[in-house]
Amino acid sequence: MASLHHVASGDTLRSLARRFFADPELAAALAAANGLAPSDKLVVGQDLLVPYITRRHLVSESDTLFDLAELHYGDVAMFPMLAAANHIAAPYLLIPGQHLLIPDLVNVSHHIVYPGDTLRGFAIRWYNDERCDVLIEYANHLATLDDIEVGQKLIRPALNRRHVVEEFETWEQMSQRWYGDPLLKGLIAAANHLAVDQPPPPGQTLFFPDLAEF
Repeated sequence: MASLHHVASGDTLRSLARRFFADPELAAALAAANGLAPSDKLVVGQDLLVPYITRRHLVSESDTLFDLAELHYGDVAMFPMLAAANHIAAPYLLIPGQHLLIPDLVNVSHHIVYPGDTLRGFAIRWYNDERCDVLIEYANHLATLDDIEVGQKLIRPALNRRHVVEEFETWEQMSQRWYGDPLLKGLIAAANHLAVDQPPPPGQTLFFPDLAEF
């Protein structure tokens, strides 16, 4: 979830991007979320909005989904959650150099199940991706995708919403659709390591930083 940061002496956009996102190149996203340019200097005492951007893991030659599940969640049995978040099917092969999304199970929100609720519905509502229902299943240690009942309290894992770019779609259109503000187009582009002065690539899946609490 998004948070506020009170700028301290020595803070820069790059140092804060490294601290909050583990990626100094996301300084441009932090700048865009606050109406700043990446080259702007910060002022001590200034309040910055820190959007939630799902952490990514750079895959090495020796990585497996099983090892990464153990590393990030302390449980190798959680590997299907990583597979679902990254659309990786059996036999769960990874490509060195690819970036894997690591859903957050610490900074989560919660949802009470109401009549008619389904994990598929939650996956579409929360992540814009029905295939993320498995993510919710494993995060809540459910026996099956249908193992929910009215009144049950579910964990909502932190993971950015996603959207597949349509033909002729613009940054402004996506920014208006997802944030109600076309001026946040730079945030979307920067968070996906793309240039806002180039058209968004049709067919590419983009991830949208969260600017508020769930």
